[in-house]
Amino acid sequence: MDRCNYILGKGILCFGALLYCASTTRAAELILESEPSEAEVMVKKLSGGQLKRIGKSPLTIDIGKIVSTFTQEDTFVLEVNKRGYEPKRYILSRLIGADIKINVVLDLDNDLELMRQFDATAAVLFESLRKIRKKSYDSAIELLSEEAKKFPHLSIIPEMQGSAAYLKKDLNKASDYYTKAISTNPKNTDAYKMKLMLDKALGNGGAK
Repeated sequence: MDRCNYILGKGILCFGALLYCASTTRAAELILESEPSEAEVMVKKLSGGQLKRIGKSPLTIDIGKIVSTFTQEDTFVLEVNKRGYEPKRYILSRLIGADIKINVVLDLDNDLELMRQFDATAAVLFESLRKIRKKSYDSAIELLSEEAKKFPHLSIIPEMQGSAAYLKKDLNKASDYYTKAISTNPKNTDAYKMKLMLDKALGNGGAK
């Protein structure tokens, strides 16, 4: 029989329907690649127990060796994990009797991804501040507007837009930005003070 290769998808997979390959005479191998590479590859018994490390990706290993050395069960759980990424698990079986090829794409851990987004936002805020100091007010406001689409609940973004508009002497626009900052975060006292000052200057008689 020709060598059988199966590319496995995402999630937990079972292989009872693939037993027709069991008549192959060569030793079946697990061929695993991951993105990113250098992910830990672990196995454990389907019935339970602790995960045991069998190597790092990319990895090619005899499935019979996995069973005899690590799981002592023909059907077992395989986990691929890397720090900062969500782990993925599969159920594999030696009874397939064929090579098993797995291409794993690991997803970033939600907390790490959020941290990266905030880091990127901090960089945008610093760049906007640099533009304001150079009196490139319109450019700063435009840059902040793009960031506001990603983080509409950060009151510092409209507050900084208000500062840019104020320094540009566009007091009505500045007042609008400060109003938005206050509506996003009523505890933003700096935005509230600027709003009161602008209302007085514009003759509005108080904060909206």
